[in-house]
Amino acid sequence: MPELPEVERARRHLHRLCVGKIITSATGTPDEIVYTPKAALTGESFAAHLTGNKVTDSFRRGKYFGLTLERGPHVVAHFGMTGNIVQKGGPREKYMDFKQDDDFPPRFCKLLVALEDGTEWAFADGRRLARIRLVNDPFKEAPLSELGRDALLDMPTVEEFTAMIRKRKTSIKAVLLDQSVLAGIGNWIADEVLYNAKIHPAQGTKTLTDTELATLHASITSIVGKACDVDADSDQFPKEWLFHYRWGKGKKKVSVMPNGDIIEHETHGGRTSAIVPAVQVLRGGDADEGGSEDDGAVDGKKVKTKAKRAQTTPKKKTAASRRKKNDTDEEERAKRKRTRKRKS
Repeated sequence: MPELPEVERARRHLHRLCVGKIITSATGTPDEIVYTPKAALTGESFAAHLTGNKVTDSFRRGKYFGLTLERGPHVVAHFGMTGNIVQKGGPREKYMDFKQDDDFPPRFCKLLVALEDGTEWAFADGRRLARIRLVNDPFKEAPLSELGRDALLDMPTVEEFTAMIRKRKTSIKAVLLDQSVLAGIGNWIADEVLYNAKIHPAQGTKTLTDTELATLHASITSIVGKACDVDADSDQFPKEWLFHYRWGKGKKKVSVMPNGDIIEHETHGGRTSAIVPAVQVLRGGDADEGGSEDDGAVDGKKVKTKAKRAQTTPKKKTAASRRKKNDTDEEERAKRKRTRKRKS
């Protein structure tokens, strides 16, 4: 999923392309999932609202971004897992699981926009998890109003951050992924900042020291800032970042850091975490896993993965094990019957 740095890059791109210009034409592909049906919005009605309108500004909070129009309501969008902005004749944004070809309009195009200076761009989404909507007052209405403070533009102070974390009783990674607490952090950034701060993702929030939380705060500020400074170009991320070495999940070859530390992948609360056990040690008094992780909203509702409590319920018997038990019981009964016959 595109996280804060990738979404910020897209916002900057749209800002350069669109602000101060009139939209001369727009075409919305019919899609009752990507265009929010609860607002009675269709690709056609959305395109009609854009056509002839002037873009006056751009904005972003967390993983949501949008365009302010001269005549409201205004555009608010979310990339979902694989959403993308594609400019005709421009560079292609490439996420790990979504590769664009050179055709324009691109495959999976949901919105096509032409500007008065001849610029054309498209919003594409191959998995239909993106969302596009029109909102009268973006920062005062859902979904943006439901988000926490932005991890780049509105990072809380160390004291505020510490208080926010201490209010939650769950794993530290679950809190970082909860967009209502701090907006914009997704799975790879959460793993990166926790590795940098030498904190295990399953560590309970109540067990973290003031020093650890201050270190984590500095880690978030540094890593989010650096990723945005280089326009989310991963080739320019520092070579010591976990990001470059974390993608070996499921492969036979063991992933390691440049210094030889092994990277392991564990699942906490339904999310896969890349961990370096040599520096991220889980201490006692870990999290109450009854909480939930929230990694962004795609339809005005938080998408949550419930963290399951440890279960002690015995496993259900399989059909094979039941047959084996029945066969054993039959043999025992036959043996007892033969013994009774010999005695008589």
